[in-house]
Amino acid sequence: MSVLSTNDTRLPVGVWGLDRVHSTVGFSVKFMAVSTFRSRFDDFGASLTVEEDGSARLAGTVRSSSIAVSDPEFAAHLAAPDFFDSEHYPELRFESTEVRREGVLVELDGLLTIKGRTLPVAAAGTVIDAHEDPFGSMRMCLELETRIDRRQFGLQWNKPLPKGGFALGDEVIVGARPKRVALSGVDALTAAERRVAELAARGMRNRDIAETLFITPKTVETHLGHAYAKLDIQTRSQLTGALGAPLQLPA
Repeated sequence: MSVLSTNDTRLPVGVWGLDRVHSTVGFSVKFMAVSTFRSRFDDFGASLTVEEDGSARLAGTVRSSSIAVSDPEFAAHLAAPDFFDSEHYPELRFESTEVRREGVLVELDGLLTIKGRTLPVAAAGTVIDAHEDPFGSMRMCLELETRIDRRQFGLQWNKPLPKGGFALGDEVIVGARPKRVALSGVDALTAAERRVAELAARGMRNRDIAETLFITPKTVETHLGHAYAKLDIQTRSQLTGALGAPLQLPA
């Protein structure tokens, strides 16, 4: 059962290591103008340090040659100078310069380094506060996403399409989140989708949900649409049965 506090402005204090078994770092980019290519990195690490005064620092690295693709020729091309040039730039790095929290939402400013180029980026996501697992360890959940223009980092490769446009989009969505195997059902929901769906199941209107979670009504609509599809339902009244135990709000 989840507990939501809308007044939290600090992350849980401590040094938090990444659970690589249950986490994923992935990306998506438009491909051939009609589809989206999605993949992940298999070799990565990160740590989050939160001090008693609430200040926080997130740092992470990714091995550029560890992209999960099944075609050896494609993998070699991604590691070549057209893309990541893994021989000369084996690592992607991120280090936050500021971390802000408002309720369940988290925003980060930081520096991202790809192919030796370091540029400022902004990321946003959600947090679930620390809970003890069955083995006595404390766990928290942090989901983050950012959008970058790959050309700014030297990933310039492209090919024109016969009827206009290009084979590969310039905007890349990069995200770090818990690993989810399920494609449907409650386990397939992101943390943000579940929070929105649970509040809607309690009878809250979209505008009220938006104010509670500090997001826009349009974002609420988007999360609900994704939740309906994953839960295989069509109406708001079906949410309670599909989600199971409801979210409990503090008094």
